[in-house]
Amino acid sequence: MTETVVERGPQPARRNAWRPLVAGLVVADLTVYALTLLLAARALPQPYLRGEAGQHYLVLLVLMLPVVWALFATQGLYDPQTLFAGSREYSALLRGCAASALALVVLSFAIDMPVSRMWTVLSAAMALVTIAAVRFAGRRLRHRLRGRGLLTTRALLVGAGQQAASVARQLNRKTGGIELAGVLDDYLPIGTVIAPGLEVLGPSSRLTDAAALTGARDVIVVPEALPWESLQAVLARSTHSSDRLRVHLVGGLYDMLAAGVRLSEHSGIPLLTVKKAALGPVEAALKRALDCGVSGALLVVLAPLAAFEALRLAVRGMAVLERRSVLDRSGHAFDLLSFPADIATRSTLVRKLPSLGRVLAGQLSIVGPRPVAAAESGAAARLQPFALRPGLTGLWRQAHEPDEQLLLDLYYLRSYSIWLDLQVLFARLWTRLRIRGSLGPAGDLWPVRPT
Repeated sequence: MTETVVERGPQPARRNAWRPLVAGLVVADLTVYALTLLLAARALPQPYLRGEAGQHYLVLLVLMLPVVWALFATQGLYDPQTLFAGSREYSALLRGCAASALALVVLSFAIDMPVSRMWTVLSAAMALVTIAAVRFAGRRLRHRLRGRGLLTTRALLVGAGQQAASVARQLNRKTGGIELAGVLDDYLPIGTVIAPGLEVLGPSSRLTDAAALTGARDVIVVPEALPWESLQAVLARSTHSSDRLRVHLVGGLYDMLAAGVRLSEHSGIPLLTVKKAALGPVEAALKRALDCGVSGALLVVLAPLAAFEALRLAVRGMAVLERRSVLDRSGHAFDLLSFPADIATRSTLVRKLPSLGRVLAGQLSIVGPRPVAAAESGAAARLQPFALRPGLTGLWRQAHEPDEQLLLDLYYLRSYSIWLDLQVLFARLWTRLRIRGSLGPAGDLWPVRPT
C-alpha cells in the first residue's frame, strides 16, 4: 500500500466559540456564587450579619471568588472535553460546591473571621441549585450553537468496516459536536467511501500527516478494524507528550464487559480482576425510590386514561392487554404487559401504562437495560446485564440493533448514577414535548460514548 495521504488543500478557518462560552460560564458561576452568599446572609435573621460585621463578610466573599474558580476548574467544570458531559458535570458541580463550603470555613479561620455554620450550609445549597440551573441553560445554548456548526471538533476515524460506518453515522449528527474529516485504514485504498461524505485518506501509519492536513485534533480508533500492529503503533503514538492529538478508542463488547477492573497479583503475575456489575446499597435504594415515585405518580395521574383505553378495547371485542415474555434480572421469564400497539392509542406512554404495575412489583425499572425476550438468541441475550432490572426506557433507545443496544446497556451499568437516570428521563420528556410541539423529531440528548 502506498504510504501517502490524499491532499485536501487548505482547510477553511473555523470559528472557535469555546473560549467565549467558557469565559461566560466562569463569569456566570462566580456571579451566581456571590449572589447566593449575599442572599443567604439576607435570609438569616442573625444580627451579626448586619452592619460592620456584614462588611467583613463582603471581604470574605471577594477573597472566595478566586478560590471557587480554582476549585471548579480542578473538577473539570471549564474543560471543553468534560463540559456539558452528561451527569458527570452535575457530579463535578456537587463536589465543587462541597469543596467551596469547606474552603469558606478554612479561609475564615485563616483570616480570623468566624462565619455562621447555617450561612455556610445555606449558601452552599443555594449555590448548587442556582449554578446547576445556569449549567442547564448553558447546555441548551451549546445545543443551539452546535446546530449552527459551532463548538465542533474536527476528528479522524481510524479503521473502516461495518462498525466504523455505524460510528461515523452517529458522530456526524449535526448537534453531536464532532466533524469527521476522513478515515485512515490499512486495507481499503485511498478514496474508498465508507459513509456519505467520508472517504479513506490513507493508511493509519500516516496519522500525523493526515491530522496536519485536515486540522483534526481528535482521533477516534475502531480497534476491531485495525491489525494488531497498527493498533499498537497508534496507541504508542498517542502517549507522546509532543503530540497534541487526543486519541479515543471505540469500546467493543469485551471492553465494556471489562470496564470495571481492579489490579491484583498471583505468583508474581499482575492480573486485572473484573469487578461484579452491581449497584451499591445507597444506589439501589435511590433507584428503587425513583421507580416507585415515578410509576406511582403516573398511575395516579393517568389511571382514568388507562381505564378509558381498556374499556374502549373491551367494547370493541378486542384483547385488552398484549403480553410479551421477557427476562427479569435473575433470568426468569415474566409477562411484559401493554395495550396492543396496532389498535391502541399512538402514545407509547399510554400503551406502557399496564407495565407500571410490574415496576411497583420490582420486576421492571423505569430506566434500565433493554428488556430481552425469553425466546431471543444471540450475544445480546446471552450477555444481557441482569445486575439491573430491565427498563421501560433507557440508553438502549438510541440504537436499533440488539448488539449496539447491548453496548449502551453495558455502558449504562458501568457508569450508573441516579443523575444518569434523571438525565434519561428528562431527555425522553423533552423529546416528547418537541414532537408534540411540531418541532420535528428530536435528536439524542445524551452522549452515547462515555463522557
